[in-house]
Amino acid sequence: MKKQVGVALVAGFLMLGAAMSAQAQATNNGNVNTSLGGTGGALSVSPTSLSGFSTSVGKPSAPKKYDLTGSMEHTNITAPDGFEISLQEGSGYGHSVSASGHATIWVRLTGKQAGPVSGSIDIQGSSELMGSASARVGVSGTVN
Repeated sequence: MKKQVGVALVAGFLMLGAAMSAQAQATNNGNVNTSLGGTGGALSVSPTSLSGFSTSVGKPSAPKKYDLTGSMEHTNITAPDGFEISLQEGSGYGHSVSASGHATIWVRLTGKQAGPVSGSIDIQGSSELMGSASARVGVSGTVN
């Protein structure tokens, strides 16, 4: 009985080791790319784009939000030029924020320069067990 348990245990560790070293690419609507260093892990955003931001020069726009979900321990989120982000609707806006797990991300135009503004919010997640994952949220608007 002890030999059978030992053999099964070794086989289980070998299978776990093979799963943890697997490399994969996953795509969700062209917005989420995941590179798995472990047994799984991903980032998901909803919606995948935010448009229609509008404001006048010198004034931030009204914020819009998207939801970030995933199994990453560390997630760094960076806004493109002309936009700023926060974990709270009314305060704390800046060029980048850090989050873990599930979060609501608030986005607004900075209003610093007139004209159309567009880009992608870059989301990079990492986890010791799950590997790394990335996602993007397209944003666009106009400063009058």
